[in-house]
Amino acid sequence: MVVTGTLGGSVILPLQLQDGQQVESISWMCCSVPGAIATVTLVEPGGPDTFYQAETQYWGRLSVVGPGCSLQISHLSWEDAGSYRAHVNLWSSRITHAWEYSLHVYEQLARPHVTMSSRMSGNGHCLVVLTCMAESRGGTATYSWTALGPRTVVSHGGSVLSVSLRPGNGALNFTCMVKNPVSNSSSLPVLVPPSCTGLVAILQPGPAGKPILVAGTQGPKSRRVSVLRHDYSLQISSLRLQDSGSYRAWITLQKSLQEPNIMASSQIMKDGTCFITLACWMDQAGEDGAVVSHGGTTLSVSWRSGVSDRYRCTAKNPISQSSSSIPVRPLCSGSFLLCYLRKEFLLFLILGALQIK
Repeated sequence: MVVTGTLGGSVILPLQLQDGQQVESISWMCCSVPGAIATVTLVEPGGPDTFYQAETQYWGRLSVVGPGCSLQISHLSWEDAGSYRAHVNLWSSRITHAWEYSLHVYEQLARPHVTMSSRMSGNGHCLVVLTCMAESRGGTATYSWTALGPRTVVSHGGSVLSVSLRPGNGALNFTCMVKNPVSNSSSLPVLVPPSCTGLVAILQPGPAGKPILVAGTQGPKSRRVSVLRHDYSLQISSLRLQDSGSYRAWITLQKSLQEPNIMASSQIMKDGTCFITLACWMDQAGEDGAVVSHGGTTLSVSWRSGVSDRYRCTAKNPISQSSSSIPVRPLCSGSFLLCYLRKEFLLFLILGALQIK
């Protein structure tokens, strides 16, 4: 069984027992550690268990969750990735059963950065190359772009986008999206002007709304442009005679975001583990906001009492951000089916609250 976890987070190695099977003892093994890293022993069927952790790098980070005695590893590190095995003895059998796991650890992806270069091709077209870069360890991240069109070509595993512009074409907006098994993130929208000629730089809102220099074309001004601290004025230093001439600015406006919506569903497994799926989206059509909480629009977690009791979705664009939150405990009450959170309105559909006599 392949299991994925987030760096610094928790992961569960589930034991999927059949109905009626009672655990007598479990030994949890790791390929990088000699002997068992943890053992579980039950004195009688269905009785209380005795949990023991060996003095390894896992000590203090292991726990047993659910009636099926699944193993939870907390505070995941890169070194935790690898093969695991559970040796399970049942009261009803003298055969030792084995479960094998392959744990992969990934980190939450930060916002990717896009750089741009451009040049005039031999046929008079403007060739713009956008390169998306995201720091990613623990596995290969996948890249994609929006919006693609007939004049675009994606290469280098999706991280490089080439755009061919002809005279008369309008300006284009592109966004780079990067994804790994536990998270996803999007770049700020990159405006590609309709012409190569005279393209100097692209500015975008950065942290706290301060403008930052995103990219510039390769040319005589590429190392001599900078942005002023408090506005979007462009500064060209070390002026030369060839810098004289007309300049033009293209401006893309964005609106402030309203509160996002949250839809939640939950499923309680036979071993007592509660799996929750939260989906976050913007209400208005065309709302341009990237959901940044937990790296994307959808979050799937296994929950148990004592961990975070509330999850928050935050949508953010270059000029604003907005959040909504939802309580977790009611989702795992055993009677919860579906929950919608829209603005200040919260609807719980609960079965079993009414008794028909």
